[in-house]
Amino acid sequence: SNKLPEARLIFETLTRENPENPAALFRLGLVNKTEKQFDAAMDNWQKALAINPNLMDVFSNMVSVLALQKKYDQAVDLCDSHADKTIDSPIIQSVILNLKGNLLLEMENTDQGKSTLEQAIDKNPEYLTPYFSLARTLTREGEFDKAITVYKNLIEKRPDQASPHALLGNLYERKNQLELAEKHYKRALAISPESVTAANNLAFLISEYPESPTDLEQAKEYAERAFKLNPENPLVLDTLG
Repeated sequence: SNKLPEARLIFETLTRENPENPAALFRLGLVNKTEKQFDAAMDNWQKALAINPNLMDVFSNMVSVLALQKKYDQAVDLCDSHADKTIDSPIIQSVILNLKGNLLLEMENTDQGKSTLEQAIDKNPEYLTPYFSLARTLTREGEFDKAITVYKNLIEKRPDQASPHALLGNLYERKNQLELAEKHYKRALAISPESVTAANNLAFLISEYPESPTDLEQAKEYAERAFKLNPENPLVLDTLG
């Protein structure tokens, strides 16, 4: 964007006037990142973290820049060193372990990556992200029952979340346990009526295995709901068709 140089000048001025302002350093680093000035971005973020080691938006951007450059080993080392500095905060430890786990998965250290994600969950069972990362990995490996257990554990901790139910529905559908699939899709919609995935999958499931003409009407209602929520989605259009 042609406004980036202007933004950079503003944040450079702010950091000169107040070098102890981590927000300005963070924003300047984001401009550097957009301009692909990765070393400058890392330098500014390191200064921000030195002021406040608990700034996870800063830290996660540092990890993402290293991953973007395929510097995975360096990113893992950064996670380990920062974990040592924040050892008194289980919440921050959980975020760091989640980032490290995903890096290890990207490096194809799958077993270590899964183990690290499990550690992230243990540190802060209320944190959603590592559950999803771990369950996705297990699903890719065909370990559906283990992935189901992960989603059930997440639902136990966070019953207010719709997406684990929708994902459980999909897994049960793939296992041909259709009643359980339908149950979880409906539960997802009860929690979040705007869940396109749950509405679309439920419509498809009911239309594929109708037990009465009223079932097809119900399937159409769910398909129309999904279409209303996301009319550009080709999967939704296919189901409605």
